Amino acid sequence: MEKDNAEKVEEKHDEVDVRKASEENKTLEDDAMQKEDDISEPKSAESKKKHNVLAIVFAFLMLVCAGVAVFFGIKYFEPKEEPEPVTVEKIEKEVKVEIVKETMADDYKEVVDVVNSLTAGVENDWNYTENGDGLTYKPEGISTYMPMKLDIEKKVKNSNNNEENAKFLETTLKEQGFSSIGVLPFLGSAGPRIDGYYDATRDIVCGIYGDADWNSYNNTSLQYLVLECAKTDWVWLTEADKTLVSELETAYYEKEGKYPTVMYNLNNNIKDSQYTPYQTLRISVGGAAGLFYRTSPEAKWQFFTGTQAVLDCSDYNTEDLKKAYLGEPCYNYNTQTDSTVQL
Repeated sequence: MEKDNAEKVEEKHDEVDVRKASEENKTLEDDAMQKEDDISEPKSAESKKKHNVLAIVFAFLMLVCAGVAVFFGIKYFEPKEEPEPVTVEKIEKEVKVEIVKETMADDYKEVVDVVNSLTAGVENDWNYTENGDGLTYKPEGISTYMPMKLDIEKKVKNSNNNEENAKFLETTLKEQGFSSIGVLPFLGSAGPRIDGYYDATRDIVCGIYGDADWNSYNNTSLQYLVLECAKTDWVWLTEADKTLVSELETAYYEKEGKYPTVMYNLNNNIKDSQYTPYQTLRISVGGAAGLFYRTSPEAKWQFFTGTQAVLDCSDYNTEDLKKAYLGEPCYNYNTQTDSTVQL
């Protein structure tokens, strides 16, 4: 009996010990959880702080990117100066200037020196250019004036002394060995008077001219004055060009009874007609388009007419003209309609 009671007491002690151990474990778990909560709270606050900083940095970067985009957008869409159009004539002229500088360096320098010497004593500032476009010259063996492909030009603008400047240039040219060769024709039907001077020793031709509104540069209202000089062989007619010009001026003479004053814009404008083997050619003669044709590449050129507009269909009044210009635009003045040349 006592034995049984002792066993029961021992069992109760064991239960109490288990219960105490359980309670102690629970207390330890609660303490651990509390510690985790204590640790997580500062971490969460720190995390929020980092998040706010990142948000501020991101917003700043977005503003920077937006500013850059606006800047380049404005730069991209702001008006830009249109570049000067590039033409075949401009390229050819620039290339030929370089050819002169390289292959005719001494001649080139000589002309530049002459121009600078002639203008040294003239008042006002001069604008200098290597590509003048007003000077013409009659090559040896040709009866028609041709434009220089290159000349050295100096121009003075907005001066009250241009009449005196012009007279000074005339005097200086003569003092430096130039002789007057009369008035040189301007490219076009109307233009300024160009007084020409030539130095046979140096084979240099020069021209003086002013505003296109007056027949003479000796005018009290002269707005600008130009001096242009070049070597005479800067006309740059090849042997083939010389042959063509000679044939064309002869054809012109045979119909008009005189030689054309000036011809230019050759540029290989020979065109095959629709009616084989006829050919046509259109060049500038004075201020108009000069129309030439021939019945075959072996035949001689014939001068048709000069014009600044589409011709009347009735102007094509011969079989050769109709064949040469077959299909070309013309205007029927009888019906007041656009048409083409027909056989």
